[in-house]
Amino acid sequence: ESTSFGGGLGYGLPTSVFGGLAVATTADDNLGGSTLEIGATVGYQIPLWNAGAVQLCPVASFGVGLGPRNPAGTGVDRSRTAASVGVAIARALVAGPRLRIVPSLGIAYAYRKDQAQNNAGISLFQIADHYALAQVGVGLVLDSNISLRPGINIPFNLGTNDPSISVTVSYSFGPRH
Repeated sequence: ESTSFGGGLGYGLPTSVFGGLAVATTADDNLGGSTLEIGATVGYQIPLWNAGAVQLCPVASFGVGLGPRNPAGTGVDRSRTAASVGVAIARALVAGPRLRIVPSLGIAYAYRKDQAQNNAGISLFQIADHYALAQVGVGLVLDSNISLRPGINIPFNLGTNDPSISVTVSYSFGPRH
């Protein structure tokens, strides 16, 4: 019951280390108000068989969410911490002279903690959860610089398994290859 919008900046070396920083805002329809989210990701790209067309990437990420702060004058401030470590595999397929299709699959172990405190700084609750996270996406790379990647994230735990849908648009400032 929320919608996020954000932006990020990443950097990577071919068949080596990559990383990124991101900032987003999430509007929560249930609680009212919004959350400022800040995150970082780091990984390593390992070329596999077929001249490196298949890539295996161990990836780790960490993020914090600040808010919503005092929604509807309740005096309650919420925050979130999240982290994950996992692996993704992708295969680049040439679909034309200016288009590559990159299907990807990933699995990660994730941790998330939500908490709230009142305006006196007293903790009202802390909810921590550990779960597996499956990720499926299909990247469309145009002219080696512009990419569009719709994806779905599916958490697996004993509570809820509600998937989330994402769309990532990227532009590469690096050389074409």
